[in-house]
Amino acid sequence: MKLIIYIIIFLYFIQNISSQCVDENQIIKCDQNDTCNFLIFKDFSNKTLINYEANFNDTKLKEIDLLNLPNGYLYYDCSCVLVKKNPKIISIDPVDTNGGNLYFDGFFFYDENLNKIQVDISSENLYVPNLNYIYNNQIKKFVIENFPPGCGQFNLIYGKNSFLGSYKKPIVADFKKEGSKNKILLVGSNLYNPKLKITGPFDSTDTISTKEFNTSTDPLQEISYFEVPQILYCGMWDIVLEICNSDIKEANFQITNEPKIEGITSVSSKEGGNVTINGINLYSRAFENSTNKLSGYRITLPYNKNCNVIEAIPEKGLLICNMEPSKENEKKKNLNLVLTIDGKYSTNITFSYESPSISYVNQTTFPLNGEAQFTIIGKYLDDQSITMVSVMIPDKTFNITEHNCSIISKDENKMVVNVPLNAYPGYIVIFSKDDNEIVKSNVGHLSFLPIIKNISTSNTTGQIVTITGVSVHTKKIEGSSTVNLPISIYVGSGENIAKCKNPNSNDGIHIECLLEPGVGKDWPLSVSIDKYTIVEKNLFSYNNPLVSGIEYNVSGLVTLFGYNFGRDLNKISIVSGETQIKISNVNDSCLQFMTPKLLHGLHYLDITVGIPDHQNIQKQYEFAVKPVILKINSIPISGGEVTIYGKYLSPRAAISFRSPRGTPSGIPCNNITIYEDNTILKCNVTGISGQEIKLDGIGERKTTSGHNHEIFMSIKGRNAINPDNITFSFYPPTVYGSPGKSENRLITIFGENFNRIGLKIFIGKEQCKWPSVLKGYEVITCFLDSVDKNQKAEYQNKTFGIYVTVDGQTAELENNFTYYCNYNII
Repeated sequence: MKLIIYIIIFLYFIQNISSQCVDENQIIKCDQNDTCNFLIFKDFSNKTLINYEANFNDTKLKEIDLLNLPNGYLYYDCSCVLVKKNPKIISIDPVDTNGGNLYFDGFFFYDENLNKIQVDISSENLYVPNLNYIYNNQIKKFVIENFPPGCGQFNLIYGKNSFLGSYKKPIVADFKKEGSKNKILLVGSNLYNPKLKITGPFDSTDTISTKEFNTSTDPLQEISYFEVPQILYCGMWDIVLEICNSDIKEANFQITNEPKIEGITSVSSKEGGNVTINGINLYSRAFENSTNKLSGYRITLPYNKNCNVIEAIPEKGLLICNMEPSKENEKKKNLNLVLTIDGKYSTNITFSYESPSISYVNQTTFPLNGEAQFTIIGKYLDDQSITMVSVMIPDKTFNITEHNCSIISKDENKMVVNVPLNAYPGYIVIFSKDDNEIVKSNVGHLSFLPIIKNISTSNTTGQIVTITGVSVHTKKIEGSSTVNLPISIYVGSGENIAKCKNPNSNDGIHIECLLEPGVGKDWPLSVSIDKYTIVEKNLFSYNNPLVSGIEYNVSGLVTLFGYNFGRDLNKISIVSGETQIKISNVNDSCLQFMTPKLLHGLHYLDITVGIPDHQNIQKQYEFAVKPVILKINSIPISGGEVTIYGKYLSPRAAISFRSPRGTPSGIPCNNITIYEDNTILKCNVTGISGQEIKLDGIGERKTTSGHNHEIFMSIKGRNAINPDNITFSFYPPTVYGSPGKSENRLITIFGENFNRIGLKIFIGKEQCKWPSVLKGYEVITCFLDSVDKNQKAEYQNKTFGIYVTVDGQTAELENNFTYYCNYNII
């Protein structure tokens, strides 16, 4: 029988002990049993500290966050029993596709024998066992070093469990064909093994087909070049980007290759000769695949004339053809020359015999304002019949007007002219006269080197920004109107790239474009216009974070309102001294964090937004941790120790209790001490006697008495949070008794918590006048009117209640009084 009893007691004891610890994911907490606390943690982050007893200041600690322990505690022991000590992963940070370090939150990855728990990686195409990892005490995360490159999702396997992680998603900032080259440029981040799927007329039959093209990417996976010889051929090409076996929807474009002649030279009408043609998209499939490489080209003019191609260098945009002489009855000026490639793709240009002609145009000076010098290469450039060199410029209302450029020098093959920097690209023409006929040269391709001076800042939400520079044109002249130049603008680098969309310039000095959201400062600005790409380092910055308001919650949740916080928790931090504050939510206009348990008083926060070397910061934002008042005790009128229960209680607080009749400063509570992780505050109130009040009433409003006083607990003007509107009260008066006799009408009353303010005394229905409080708030004397002998029977030896009211609080006691009777009253 005794054995059964012992077994029952033992099982009961084990059940109670085991139930002391509660495991809630990453939180281990004790239940309400007072014997449960965490006194010993075994530190396995350093072999020299095995079985080290952690020095927790609070010996009544009831809760531990396993993801927020100092000094990297990886295994624990405590005074209570916890059955499960299995390893657990809580979260995995996305990892760069080029590999490197992987970070994850978890615990119990070392056992009591200092053995690491094995961690493996498994994905569709990859399995790596026994990954090497360490614990980083500064960021309180596990770090897997040399994580393999990859893309998509993977599983981290540990013990019998696994956790799904992922590589970072690709970001495409720029995806375009590079001018007239056979290269396609891809700029962004996490560009893991990108592929192109190109659909177009790859063969000479113009049959539409699709092919894939691979490329090698730089080690950081931020830039890729695709070389695709076929995209130099004329025709329409659809380009689609594929990364990690998925099409990137926003990364596709269409190339329409059409031949275009940008320059030509003139020849003698009597002798004919070789004509040099400059242009783009001059590739012929016959040039690559036929024994007669020039058979794909045909050049015709009026009067059934031909210019037979004798040389082609399409990669340089160059054709040379032999032009036959002009006959006497044929027109020699402003002839329409037509180039046809592969019998299907055509372009034309104006050709004139023995007239100024433009082969190509180069900019030779690069001033910041005014005019730049350009050198025109061509034929007959010293002809005496030249009347003007024309470019197109915008007027004050941005209409297109013609401008005559001044000629600096000229000879047969070269002319130097001044061109306004605001002239539209794509158009320069030489005018001459021939027998009263105006003769235009071919249109030369005018192209400016853009110079970038600065760019306006942007909020982190993104906005329209203005780029200021020289010759930053977004349009060119084509025919009689303007068309958009190929242009791309972005700021930043890697995964911190933001595009600037819909660029537009009306004057060649300012470009306005809509910048995407982002964070940080001193980012490079990349501007590609036509054939030029300009990169200016450290030129662009998003605006600094700025706090405009704050909101507190009784739970300790703080919301900061303002501007330019960004949208990425990994790119914002808040530090108060050496305390890192963990942010839980963020967007451009507000952020939230839970006030750390031990934080109290006044702090100055540094709010940093961005990544290292590119961080904006608001320094020294004044942050008062608002205390939370949950409970308060009452004290005697004579003063004493007040105990306040709550959260974030601070010894730096200014505490006072104020009543409607009270002074603005209220009754102070001084000598503050804090206990139990800032959850208990004690302070002292010194009693203020009504007897100290002067005749003029000065001091009366600070007397220690009354109830329902408003509690002020201020941290530099910010009052505490009082969710239940708790008030403070002094003890009400208590009446112990009275001798019950009245000599010379004087009544003496004994009790506690008596004070002069609002002091009223009634014996039965009769008011006792001229009261005084004596002996430390415990004795009252007052005077009753006497009664005549006719009333003696009514009052003498009768029981009457004593009613004492102090500052709105009333005490009552029944007692026996003998009234003094005035027998001389008639």
